Formats: sequence, structure tokens, C-alpha cells
Amino acid sequence: MMMKRMVLAAALCVALPASAFANGFLTRDLGAGGHYEDCLARALQTLQIYVDRTGGRSSDISSGDWSAFAFHLRPGPVDVQIACPYRSNMSDVVLMTIHSTGQRGDRQTVLNSLAEIWDSLEGGLPSGGTK
Repeated sequence: MMMKRMVLAAALCVALPASAFANGFLTRDLGAGGHYEDCLARALQTLQIYVDRTGGRSSDISSGDWSAFAFHLRPGPVDVQIACPYRSNMSDVVLMTIHSTGQRGDRQTVLNSLAEIWDSLEGGLPSGGTK
């Protein structure tokens, strides 16, 4: 019986920090992204338009081979990754992951706003956007 309690206590000690760490994340499926280069360009445009609209001058936007990143978005600071994984040059699914150690409401605000911008770029750049 004592051994069972010790194992349970050890399992809780391991599980609790892991769940707290995962608590600062939100993820949304943005749908198909088309050709991976177009997807990455759209991801970068989405992030730049958001920064321009929110006045996040201290935000940092960058990209890798198949994903775009933004750090210190407002409200927050909130960090974002828009991933365009591809096979045969096509991104069949685009995933946006949001992270912060702040309020969930801040993460949700950024997530919803970025998803709206992403959707608005499907037919081209909205007026006032940058390329």
C-alpha cells in the first residue's frame, strides 16, 4: 500500500509541471495552404499585417524553410508560429500555434485576429496590406 502511494505521488510530481507547461499554448488548423512558398508568404503577410495593425514595433518576425514566427505580439507578449509543412510542394494543412505565459484571453485575441487576417488573404492582399 505504501509503495502504491509513493508511485502515485511520484507520478503526480511529474505530471503536474508538464500540464502547467502545456497550459500556455493554443493551436488552430487554418486549412490548406496551397503551394508551400505561397503558404509561407501568406503566413509572413498575416503576421506583418497584425503587427502593423497593433503597433507592435518591438515584435520580431522571421521565417524558416516551412514556418513563420513572430515574437512579442500584443496584447501579451504572445509568440506565434504558423507552420506550412509540405509534401510534394503542397501544404495540405497549416497549423498556427500561440504561446504565452500571460492571460489566456490575450492568446485567444491574437489567435482569432491572426485567423481572420489569414482568411482575408485567401483571395489576395487586403487594401492597406504590405507585400
